Amino acid sequence: MNHGTSDQELLALSQNGDDKARERAFAALYARHVRLVVGLSRRFCRNAANVDDVVQETFAAAFKHAASFRGECAFPTWLSRIAIRSAIKIATRATEFDLLGDRDYEGLAQGESHQFGHQSGQSATERQVLAQQLLARLTTEQRLLLVLTSVQGLSQDEIAEMLNIPVGTVWSRLHAARKAAAGSVT
Repeated sequence: MNHGTSDQELLALSQNGDDKARERAFAALYARHVRLVVGLSRRFCRNAANVDDVVQETFAAAFKHAASFRGECAFPTWLSRIAIRSAIKIATRATEFDLLGDRDYEGLAQGESHQFGHQSGQSATERQVLAQQLLARLTTEQRLLLVLTSVQGLSQDEIAEMLNIPVGTVWSRLHAARKAAAGSVT
């Protein structure tokens, strides 16, 4: 496929024509966006097999629902929504919902320290342990919102677009997540 072909054109081609043309078009979309999906998947699943499952499920769902893509947002945003939903589904099926790597816990601990009662004299390890304990007490949705804002640095507008919910809903759910996390500090 031509590198100048837009994502929307490739998506349309992947739904029309003979099997070979459809396969080539979707393979081009896959090659163009697999790194995005893998990166998002790694934020939710540290287990490599689960990351692979998220990638496979994301692209299968994108192919299956390609006709529903209306172009109201960029294709990578639409694909990110699918990836996040797939990652949450797969991660919650796993024995442990593991949103973060060790460096991310430190970032969360620093980014939310005003909410979680961290003391300035605490070591990085102490802050990391506290962040892990706090996240373990939160719902999947609450953890997701805290990670998207504090670790990935997304704005509430970006999260709303990614999750396809109103900005006000993001704000209220994020507020509830921070309140729940602050309330769990002992």
